[in-house]
Amino acid sequence: GFFWRCINAANGVAVWVRAFSANALAEQVLTNAASIVTDVSLGPNMYISLTADGQELAVPTNAVAGDSGMIRVVPNTFSLGFASGWGNLVDGSESDIPAAAEVFVAYYTPDGVNFKRWISFS
Repeated sequence: GFFWRCINAANGVAVWVRAFSANALAEQVLTNAASIVTDVSLGPNMYISLTADGQELAVPTNAVAGDSGMIRVVPNTFSLGFASGWGNLVDGSESDIPAAAEVFVAYYTPDGVNFKRWISFS
């Protein structure tokens, strides 16, 4: 689970952020489906081993401003697309994940709705 932590209390104004307990930092295992559901409230780090083509990674649900994490994808021989809410990669490209070696997708949301992503191929 997660808890709220005060990170700054300057000038009498407290700034609270959502923090995850140590066990919540483990990778949550995602389920293969046409639209692969991701839920940030279950932890920021996720893992999926693809079992079919034509799947799409849904935009994370239950996110708040400032959430970030990592999604580890093992494509096997399959490719993976991204739902439209992910937007483009930070460099402006629209790359999906090809059938290749293990891939890491880092993500960040400045507002809990719009997501920025980076992809690293191993």
